[in-house]
Amino acid sequence: MVAKLRQLIEQLRTLDDNVRADDIDAQLKNAKEQGIRSLRDKTDIYSADGSLVKIGEHQFSVNKQKLELTLLPRDHTMVLHISGSEYFETLAPELFANTEHLWQQELVSECENVYRAEYLAATILFEAEVSGKAKLDSLKAAVQQNTLVDLVRKTAEPLYQEGYDKGVHDADAALILTQLLSLKESIGLLAYPAQERRLAVLFFTTALTTTERNDLIHRCQNLHLMEETFGSGQLRQQLTKELAAKLDNYLTSQPWLVSDPLLSATYLVYELALGEKFVIKEASVELAEQLTSQLKQKSIEKQISSALVRLFFHRAKISTTSCLGAIIC
Repeated sequence: MVAKLRQLIEQLRTLDDNVRADDIDAQLKNAKEQGIRSLRDKTDIYSADGSLVKIGEHQFSVNKQKLELTLLPRDHTMVLHISGSEYFETLAPELFANTEHLWQQELVSECENVYRAEYLAATILFEAEVSGKAKLDSLKAAVQQNTLVDLVRKTAEPLYQEGYDKGVHDADAALILTQLLSLKESIGLLAYPAQERRLAVLFFTTALTTTERNDLIHRCQNLHLMEETFGSGQLRQQLTKELAAKLDNYLTSQPWLVSDPLLSATYLVYELALGEKFVIKEASVELAEQLTSQLKQKSIEKQISSALVRLFFHRAKISTTSCLGAIIC
């Protein structure tokens, strides 16, 4: 570059353009002097490898690491810290109240109560449930064909931040998922907690008119038919969110029904798709029947039945045993 500039200066002088030639020559000399001055200053201040700054007799290390703001626990509080420095700023304790049990958790996939293979197996199962019947059928087919380990391994490979070790957690997750699929097949909708099933039953039988109940049954059954045909679960998610909003409103008038509206809505859609008869644990049915038998012996069944209908089931014609079974689940 310098050689080209010197050549340009000579050409300008040959063309008798001395003014421009002198101007370029002066700029070149000025750049040279600045370079020499900068190099001399750097040599005087910095060590040969640039890792130290010398000021008089004192030397200071040079940190070339990029500054990063991190959040970390320190002295039983959460602080902001700039990496590579001694800067710490304590944050207000109320911002992280009741989260102390998460501060030392290194992986999102594992904690004191959950093994990361369990987390992986549950993640695959939940995603399959959201995707629809076709995805669940593919998992069941993988179990029968002994290819579930390969499927789990492919799922775990891109999830490097969750810390899955190949040949360990994928193999364990495949074993766990096999048992989960078998259990899901055997217990069916009883896999949903009793509180959520109870909310679904009471909402369906007390909060909806006959027309609304019939319309909801038809929608769920048509949805089930579409999933059987096309294998998509998007419409199910839309209907579940719609029902969850209604269940949430219903809970405001029934505060004693403490449960998850979204989970209850998910159960209700599945239940109505298979038929109007709700699944109830055998023990709950037996308990309700025993109570009904005692009420008959004491000749107060009609009074209790009338009270239940007035209290909960004023819109639905349902037997006392069914009422009690729904409440007990």
